[in-house]
Amino acid sequence: MRLNQIWDRITELYYDVTRDISRSFSVFTRRSTSIMRSPTYSWGRTDYKFWTRAYYCKVAGLEVSGLFIRPIVHKIPAWVLGSLPTFLYSSKTVKRKIEDWFAVHHEDILRAYEGSLKHGDAFFVINPDLSITTIPPDCVDPIVDEKNYGLRVGWRIRQVFPHPDDGARKMIVTDSYYVDRRVHTEEFSEGRITTRVFPNLIGIIPVVHVPNHPGEGEQFGHPECEGLLDLFHRYGQILEASVEGNILQGRPTPVIAFNTVQDLNAFWKRYGSKNATKLPDGSVREAESISIDMSDVLTLSGASFSYESPGSFAQDAEKILGLLFYLILEHLEIPEFVLGNAIEGSKASAETQMPVFEVFIGARQKSCTPWLLYVAKVIGAYLSVVEITEDYKEPQLQWNKLTQNGRMVMDAVAWAFGESLLDEETALTLLPLEIENPEEVLKKAKKDAMKREELAAAKMENELKIQAANAPDPADPNKIGKNRQQTNEMDPALKLEIETLDI
Repeated sequence: MRLNQIWDRITELYYDVTRDISRSFSVFTRRSTSIMRSPTYSWGRTDYKFWTRAYYCKVAGLEVSGLFIRPIVHKIPAWVLGSLPTFLYSSKTVKRKIEDWFAVHHEDILRAYEGSLKHGDAFFVINPDLSITTIPPDCVDPIVDEKNYGLRVGWRIRQVFPHPDDGARKMIVTDSYYVDRRVHTEEFSEGRITTRVFPNLIGIIPVVHVPNHPGEGEQFGHPECEGLLDLFHRYGQILEASVEGNILQGRPTPVIAFNTVQDLNAFWKRYGSKNATKLPDGSVREAESISIDMSDVLTLSGASFSYESPGSFAQDAEKILGLLFYLILEHLEIPEFVLGNAIEGSKASAETQMPVFEVFIGARQKSCTPWLLYVAKVIGAYLSVVEITEDYKEPQLQWNKLTQNGRMVMDAVAWAFGESLLDEETALTLLPLEIENPEEVLKKAKKDAMKREELAAAKMENELKIQAANAPDPADPNKIGKNRQQTNEMDPALKLEIETLDI
């Protein structure tokens, strides 16, 4: 009995040790395999030229279904960045300058985001004069630290400019942006090379990268329609087959039915012909065909003639295309009214789908927040070089709701302002009105209010003078009418101002 216990103990220890060794070995093998064979930090990018051609329906198989790409990459950015967020700074002057810059360059910002959805990535450079230069994404490459490949230290932009009159002559311009400098190199086809180094006074790389849905460990994004590529091909195939079938329906096929095989053979012997085709491998292939002019009189023996058309399949094709369309909507996570599609009970359906869509747009806006803050940081750095007294620190963003109850908002703002919980500018900003510069509107409103008060006082004073002049005079009754005729006339300049301000 004792020997059995000892043997069981030895066996138990053996299995425990071997299990621990196998687990450690499997962990080591898995880690070494993943590290040595599959990178965990990807600099991979999509084929930008392919998606440019797909956008213009120039890719084989996407000649028709590629038409979906344009509304997708335009409508989503229109909802996300159709109205810019509010930039919150402690200084009103800084806030006004940053928001003024974004208002001027709103179209450039929107176009960059559209390019991100189209290609997966978009790049633009903010120049020292605060202008924007949009760069094709395939011209931009990351610059990494040679001692740490995971650390990006700059961006390299390489562009090729051909001579407008001589296509053989080209100029290659390369700009390498670092935190402390910009290296500008010009290479000409005849061999001349010039290099200049410019200091970066702001200490921030002014190249803005706008990626679309980068994955874990990925530095570059993916096109919005990348996952829909196979579906687009199937959609195009079904649609083209449906169009071809409807074309055949418009041209009925002549059909001749013979009673006997002898009559059929006699017909082929009379009207048929054989064509020989030599194949690339040297063999010869023969094919029989019938050449009949259907405009001539055709005589048949033991046969009947008729025109036949294929059966209608448009409804089946429409159902399949509708299912594929809904798969597109499910992948994009947008309701169909966004793409302009008519839906049953459109008003009610749109109102029902709008809250869900608003959450989707809110998530997209949050994904835009990092690069928008980076843009504001670069603009603030440029402005601080000239205006050293202002504090252009990184702001906070406040996005506006897509839909809101105007009556409820007005009542809430009126109550908060009446209780002295809001200042005038904040109350004006919260109103459901599109006001680009609330500060200027307030200044003008106060100025107009003071003018109205002055004119109202002048009007009242003029009316009192008229009443005093037209008061009854018991000594001379005829003098009343005369005075009324003379004093009822108001000063023309005062009358014009009162009518202008509608007092």
